[in-house]
Amino acid sequence: MKQMPCWLTAFFLVLVLFTAPLVIAQAPSKAASSTHFQSGLRFDYFSRTVGWSNDEATSKLTSFIGSLVLGIEFRPGFSLAAILGYSSTDFESVTFSRLPLSVDFGGGGISGYVLGGEICGRLLSGPSLGIDLVGQFLTCLGGNKKWDIPGLVVSGTVEGKQNWMRASIGPQFIYREWKGFSPYVFPSFDYLWGTFTMKETIQTLGGEEKKDHKGKSLFGIALGANIDVSAKIQIKGEAGIYPYDGGVDYSAVLKALISF
Repeated sequence: MKQMPCWLTAFFLVLVLFTAPLVIAQAPSKAASSTHFQSGLRFDYFSRTVGWSNDEATSKLTSFIGSLVLGIEFRPGFSLAAILGYSSTDFESVTFSRLPLSVDFGGGGISGYVLGGEICGRLLSGPSLGIDLVGQFLTCLGGNKKWDIPGLVVSGTVEGKQNWMRASIGPQFIYREWKGFSPYVFPSFDYLWGTFTMKETIQTLGGEEKKDHKGKSLFGIALGANIDVSAKIQIKGEAGIYPYDGGVDYSAVLKALISF
């Protein structure tokens, strides 16, 4: 099971690399020189239910992300973007029982840096309906956060470190009949996985426990819209749901881009 994230990451990258040349080949040759750069800000929120390795318990992973987006559109309908950001991730109700003193982590944001990328390729462009292939990969390089252990005669601390990765890909169905406002539906394969490490120190005693997690949902569907504020400024809003056996998780994205 621990090898699954590597295989999924490889599958995601191979699919993107295989699709990109096909998308480029379909674009009109007269647009070959129409290259545009984009920059902007992006804000993400998602709350996902995760299961832990060797444990039947589940908990919520909630993350808030603020990012800088740097992109390039090689020709209409085909673009690449880098995502550089900062996140606060909260894990709810996680038990670390292999430490000198068992720790029940009841939540608290742990900050980390986010790196990633997004690829968008136009598969179909009609007068009213278009279909794009959209893929995204994000990884959070979690920082450390330290807490004092209350109720001890001697001093003691616990230090938590988290990281997660998220890969998604799917077709985006866009309605382009309305000028300046393009709503879309985005069904996707969406996989979330990562680790949470807790280190405990009580005078001369010490211990460390690492727990792997993965999202309970593998698929999601989002509704969103691209709004052209002007010829060079675009705003995107999106809200998604991720059903799984026993519940539904949620996400939201707000993005503003300037083209030049």
